[in-house]
Amino acid sequence: MEAIMIQHEVCESCKGCCRYDDYCTNEFSEEELQRHFCFSRHMSQTFFSFDKQKNKFIMKKYCQHYDNFHCDIYNTDEFPFVCATYPFFIIIKKSFLKHESTLHLAIDRNCPHWKLFLEQADKVDQIIKKYLEKDLPIDIFPQKKMHSLGYRLTLLDTQLPSIS
Repeated sequence: MEAIMIQHEVCESCKGCCRYDDYCTNEFSEEELQRHFCFSRHMSQTFFSFDKQKNKFIMKKYCQHYDNFHCDIYNTDEFPFVCATYPFFIIIKKSFLKHESTLHLAIDRNCPHWKLFLEQADKVDQIIKKYLEKDLPIDIFPQKKMHSLGYRLTLLDTQLPSIS
């Protein structure tokens, strides 16, 4: 797969998005990762090592594919959508009054360099199209849950292509 991702030269020295300091060494079932972190099965298997005897995913300080400032699955079909688009997320926002949901592009202000990425918001459209063409998973997160997890999201006024 051709590498289409959000990136900036500051990423190489930061790698904050590949770290899980707050949850290091914790063990989670697949259901717990889905419920607490909104992680799909694909994301759980990609980021965390799996202990077959305990039937649990184990979170280490870094993503299991990250080693010495290098991602082992970069530029492969295993590269998660959420990694390709970080610090951007696709957020589903539910309206209880209208009984409908809408998709929005958001940026995570927890990324120390998020302002540098604002001009790349239009690239997310290209990434979505590429993942849809390859029939690869596209990660979508509920806005309310992301806020409860500590993400400082700002919704952007950007049109998203149809994701089906």
